[in-house]
Amino acid sequence: MVAVDYDPIALGYIAGLPRPGEQITGLFLQQIEVTGKYLELLKEALPQVTRVAVLWDAVSADQFRAAAGAARVVGVQLQSLELRDPPAYDYGQRLCGRSPGGSGSPHRLTVPADRSRPRPHRRLGGAAPAADDVPARVWVEAGGLMSYGADTADMYRRAATYVAKILKGAMPADLPVEQPTKFTFIINLQTAQALGITIPRPS
Repeated sequence: MVAVDYDPIALGYIAGLPRPGEQITGLFLQQIEVTGKYLELLKEALPQVTRVAVLWDAVSADQFRAAAGAARVVGVQLQSLELRDPPAYDYGQRLCGRSPGGSGSPHRLTVPADRSRPRPHRRLGGAAPAADDVPARVWVEAGGLMSYGADTADMYRRAATYVAKILKGAMPADLPVEQPTKFTFIINLQTAQALGITIPRPS
């Protein structure tokens, strides 16, 4: 398995990471552990931000709860934007439901990772302003500012080593479930320029 948007322990697929048991093993990304990092990076890039809207659904509900806890530490207020009636989410309607201004209007938008959610390229259709900040790579390609998360391509490459071991006779129950060690941080420089944000280039 390459579990990136579900918890195999909570679902009962494996007993634990060191000894998964049964016949399933592989890699597991604990999304809630990186949720707080989204807000930390956002606050570091834009220290003036005090309100953040979070677009989430049933699959990413645990990430929203983790974000709520991290928000208190980072020092931002969260606005919940729950998506309902999957899978044909109407991003435009949900985003346009935010307050257009005033003290209750969020400064930025963040979107927890969820591979079951439709890709945003066509569905957003321009409803999300360029100022929105989102953590999934596809959202950055659609005009979001920043993306942070595990390198899933690297996870799939590492999963191939499990296949090789099992084909050579290893029992999945005896192979510890690994967690990703390689993460990527992507910034859309065009969006940053449009927002007037200076991103230092690596030396």
